[in-house]
Amino acid sequence: MPKNLFLPHVLFVLLLLTSLLFNSFEAVIIVALLLLVVLLSASKSTLSVEFVNIVNPLIAIVLIAIISSLFRDKRAIDFLKDFLYLLKPILFLIIGYLFSQKVNDRNNFFQIIIYTATVCAIYHIFQFIVYIFSVDTFTMNQLRPAIGRDNFLEMIALALIIANTKYKTLTIKYLKLITVILGISFVLYFSRTMFGLIIILSLAFLGHLRISKKGLKYIFSGLIALIALYTYLFSIEIPRDSRSTLDIFLYKLKSAPAEVFMPKKSIDVHDQAELWDHWRAYEANQAIGQLNDEGVLAWSFGLGAGSLVDLGFS
Repeated sequence: MPKNLFLPHVLFVLLLLTSLLFNSFEAVIIVALLLLVVLLSASKSTLSVEFVNIVNPLIAIVLIAIISSLFRDKRAIDFLKDFLYLLKPILFLIIGYLFSQKVNDRNNFFQIIIYTATVCAIYHIFQFIVYIFSVDTFTMNQLRPAIGRDNFLEMIALALIIANTKYKTLTIKYLKLITVILGISFVLYFSRTMFGLIIILSLAFLGHLRISKKGLKYIFSGLIALIALYTYLFSIEIPRDSRSTLDIFLYKLKSAPAEVFMPKKSIDVHDQAELWDHWRAYEANQAIGQLNDEGVLAWSFGLGAGSLVDLGFS
């Protein structure tokens, strides 16, 4: 590795680990800004027109949020938080683009992703072992908050390994062992989102989501499998208070559509169990109601950075 790339590599790995293992948004932003400065100063860097066109819609969203905030009285800390959250994807895209230019080696870039994800997976499995020996009994609802709910770097690393079964381009030491470690850690997250996304991501990496006869076949097969799964789930009774990890996972899968799409009027906000099962729908409906109260301008330009959703609780 060239000396001028050592610091960017270290900071890039540190950024990934900070984002995934530490619950500190401020630390992530600080490391990201530091890495951006290092990448910009390492050598002459340019952004292509195509990349700028990709980032422009995100920049437009930030500008709209700032402008609409000028006409509203918001707390400075709330405004700053929203601004940084909106800035984060732009910052990460620029860092990823500049870092890939500096590395200029796809295999080396994938190695960084997979090895860093493996470190996260080992730490996650270690947390799991410590946790199960520290409690008498546990359920999935207790396990996930204790050791982690998801890790999308591990998901991407697994998808890259799955894609490698077709392309055979990765040169990774102990690839089989790494795959087992990542697979075990992935399952232990019990995340509906990760299970769904890795299927989509793997198919995309394998080139099966292109609009072609073969791609349409995979998409159609996936829809059939999804319909069959939910037909089965809605045909069986899964106890909400079950302590079985499998039952809890299947219950969460079954409740996922209602959790998002259940209309507000059908949610009893005084029933904590029902509210929790449909929390995303309730939260979204509260936000939509707030926009409706403000009218057309709010729907067009938002309520500005720093706006908070009134959840209706005192």
